[in-house]
Amino acid sequence: MRLDELFRAPSYSADEVRLRMKNSKSPEEKAKWAALLPKESLAEIGVRGVGTGVMHPTPYPLAEEALGAYLNRLTSKEGIKKLGGGAYSQVFQHPHYGNVVVKVYTDKDTVFKKYAAWCMAHQNNPYVPKIVEQTKYKSPETGEKYNIIFIQKMTPIKTVGKLVSLIVKALDLDTKAAEDLPFIKAFGQLGNETEDFKLIDKHVKAGKGDKDFREVWAHIRTYGANRFDLHPGNVMLRDGQLVFTDPVANDPGSQRVDEL
Repeated sequence: MRLDELFRAPSYSADEVRLRMKNSKSPEEKAKWAALLPKESLAEIGVRGVGTGVMHPTPYPLAEEALGAYLNRLTSKEGIKKLGGGAYSQVFQHPHYGNVVVKVYTDKDTVFKKYAAWCMAHQNNPYVPKIVEQTKYKSPETGEKYNIIFIQKMTPIKTVGKLVSLIVKALDLDTKAAEDLPFIKAFGQLGNETEDFKLIDKHVKAGKGDKDFREVWAHIRTYGANRFDLHPGNVMLRDGQLVFTDPVANDPGSQRVDEL
């Protein structure tokens, strides 16, 4: 689903439209995007290809823009608000849609790339992020590949205690039952995510959690206990619903965005 289809308020820069025209899969699709450009921009396309003039802040890369230059432009030149990020990705507020964030990650981040693809195929599962759109980009100049993913904005979970209560709720545990108390007391308290993985896995195997939780957990566990990366920064809330935003650790060989 495209941003304009979801929020009914299309607002594209000239460069966004040119990029989408370039990536169009049919003459009809290209004509639809071309209709959004002023006539002088259409003339420019015929002469120079993708132009360079920006009508308003755009979260899309410009022509031949390498990842480092793209990230620098977002923050330094266009003033798009950075919300956070880690070694392998950065997250920005979408400049035109208040309830959308833009996550940029390198193509070498194969673990999140796999998880994002699974989420895209399971958008009806309430435990996964609502992905509005995903764009793969390759700089013609450097050959560098990176991914831009547009996600419905969520609310951070700020404390381990809150995270524990949400996991307990998702697994439908009884806070007074003797068999459930060890989990509640241990989960998230030891700083050992491998042990947290085993605690959840044990309860899921015992039939705890609803169908959707068991579905997302079945995928998470394919990465193995040593890749489990669950903490308040990697799970969030969407209207009170627990969401696994980035529950698996990155491949150590992935290209770090903070090294660009």
